[in-house]
Order: sequence, then C-alpha cells, then structure tokens
Amino acid sequence: MDTVRATFNVNTPLFMSGAKQTKAEIRAPSIKGVIRFWWRALHYAELGTLSALKTREEELFGSTKKQSCVRFAIESRSTQLAIASPTSTPAWLRGKKGCVYLGYGVINVKEKLEHPYIQPNRSFTLRIASKDEIDPSIINAVKLFGLIGGAGARSRKGYGSVTLVDLQKNGKKIPCPQDPESYGTELNSLLSQTKNFSLPDEHSFTAFSSASRIDVLLTGTDPTAILNNYGETMQLYRSWGREARGRHELPTGKKAEQNFKDDHDWFKNEHSFRSENPDFHPERALFGLPHNYFKHVPNGYPLKSNVEPAENSLERRASPLFFHVHKLADKSYIGVSIVLPSLFLPGTKEQISADGKPVNLVENNYHVLTNFLEGTRGHRNAKTEKSYFPERQPIWPAREEQ
Repeated sequence: MDTVRATFNVNTPLFMSGAKQTKAEIRAPSIKGVIRFWWRALHYAELGTLSALKTREEELFGSTKKQSCVRFAIESRSTQLAIASPTSTPAWLRGKKGCVYLGYGVINVKEKLEHPYIQPNRSFTLRIASKDEIDPSIINAVKLFGLIGGAGARSRKGYGSVTLVDLQKNGKKIPCPQDPESYGTELNSLLSQTKNFSLPDEHSFTAFSSASRIDVLLTGTDPTAILNNYGETMQLYRSWGREARGRHELPTGKKAEQNFKDDHDWFKNEHSFRSENPDFHPERALFGLPHNYFKHVPNGYPLKSNVEPAENSLERRASPLFFHVHKLADKSYIGVSIVLPSLFLPGTKEQISADGKPVNLVENNYHVLTNFLEGTRGHRNAKTEKSYFPERQPIWPAREEQ
C-alpha cells in the first residue's frame, strides 16, 4: 500500500461543516475536492486540452462512473471547535472591520458569527492511500494546496488558509518550505511548466498560465491582523462609503476613496448616466458576481439593483483574485495574493446582466485587480505616494523573469 500523509496547520478561522450545519468539522470529501481544484489549476498547462484534463482527473480521482484510485481520509486532528453564537463576538474579530468585510455570509455586520468554525493554530493530518503508486501530480497538488490554498467558506478571501507543515511518503519525509525564500523557490518549481502556457480564448475555468501572478502583500505575526489589513484595504479601494459627518466614510471611520465613481453614478443614475452610457456595467465585476446594490429610501424598503451573469445557467462567478495567509517556521505569517485570469463568463457571449439589462463584458479589464495590487492610495485621479501594499514582493513569476 502506497501512503502519503500530509499535516496542515489552520492559519485563519476555517468555516466547514457537514450535514449538521451547527457543527464545524474537517471533512475528507471537502479536502479532496479542494485538492482536485488545485490539481486542475496546476496540470491544465501540462495536458493541454480540457478533454485530456478531464480524462486524467477521472483516472486519478474518480467520477460518478469510475472509482478513485486513491483514498482520502482525515487520520488525526487537533481541531478545537468554536460554536457560532448570535450573542457574542470572538476576541479575534472584535473591531476588525476588514475581517467582517471578507467574511460576508459567515459573519454579519454586527461582528457576530453565523456559522461555527475551527480555530486557528490547530492541525489535521490527511492520509492518501493507494494499492498502486500514488501519482506524483497528486502530491504536487497537495503541496500547492498547502502553499496558497484554503478550505471552507470564504477561502478565496483568506479564511480557512492552511500551511503544509509535514509531508511523508511511506514514512519518508518530503521537505516543506520553512521561510520566504524556500516558499518562493517551491512555488516556482511547481509552476515552472505553466509559465509559457497561454490559455485558449474559450477557456473558462481557473488554471495557471503565463498571465497568472502570485505576490506577497503583507507580513506580520498575527494572521487575523493580516486578514483584517487586507480586508480593510480592499474595502478602501472598492467602496463608495456612507455619508456621515459631511463626508462618505467606511465602517472603519476612514474617508472613502470613491475610486469607482462610474459604478456609483450608474446605480444612482446620476446626471442621466444610464441613458448616456447604455452599455455600461460596473467595473468591480472582476471582484466576483453577483453584486447587490441598495439605495435607502426614507420610510420605505431599500431599492435594489443586481449585477450578475446574463447566462441563465450561471448564478455567480467567483473572483479570479485569491488571498492566502501562510505560516512560516519562525511563527511569522505572510499574506499572499494569487490572480488566475481566464474567460470571465462562459457561454455564447460574455455578458453581464446590469439591473436586468444584458451588456457585453468589457475585455481586458484586469486592470481593476492590477490597480488594487500595485496602485497607490487616494482617488485614482489624485494618487498619493503610499502604496496599498508597500511590502509587496512578486513571488511568481520570479522577479528575474518579469
């Protein structure tokens, strides 16, 4: 029996449950699903076509018609559970508006949890077993999951981030990165086959290619502080703010930058914006769909506008921007961004339904994400010299390749 054991540290609160939603647990099928995701993202470049990728994935992981050649099980865990309470706020969440912003759906605006979670600094061991030799590509996907991945709800926003701290194959240790240098080296080694790969124009799911990028944005000793910093920065960049004390403010009390004035004017229909710009859709669609816009009406129900995929078969489109909080051997942490561009909306046409009206998606609009990662604070027409992420360091492609 060929066996791989991978131990992961939970770095940020992990929201995962089974059939019983009031109980948090690490579930082997969920972890297997995440590893399959990273396997596809990593190996599309190698296999070249979607059909070849699908065939190979089913050979390794199984399908509804074929049993998997490997078995996944959670072998051991030290996961102390915290039950969500509508009457209390955990210490790590108090005053952290950025964590609230990133936790939409599992945390409400009053800083109350809506789902149970697994506390940070707990660990679990995944056991992968096969009667035949385990394919090296599966081990590489496990590594990638433990370098830039997460599990559970809101994992693309940094919740449920994990670090691979121990990896063994048949009892023999496989080295894991311990510091920023070895972390970058390992990622560049895993992704080397994808750096010259261009996604086909019709390619519509997440995979590494020559257009992808990985950056270290933040460093620190408190993982939830890193998560909060990222969330507050994203809200500063994206949000219009609410009117208070003669200005528009964010939940943090900071003045809103209001970088996306056209998005605001489209919703409010300021200065007949919609009639003069009939094919407009909000630029911030690249942060994921749907968007819900609300206009408060005195003594009435809020008015709502939806921005969502126009294709009837699609309800949502996750953002191609991921965030991961990674623990290093010296107990420090780094906040890592991952951008995986692809065809944003599959179907006969890339169209967005903007308040019920189908409009064509603006092409090559990834500048919205680039400006966030590389831009400087202040309104886009009046920038300061202070970067959103002054510590930013490119990890992949490596600096010498850029």
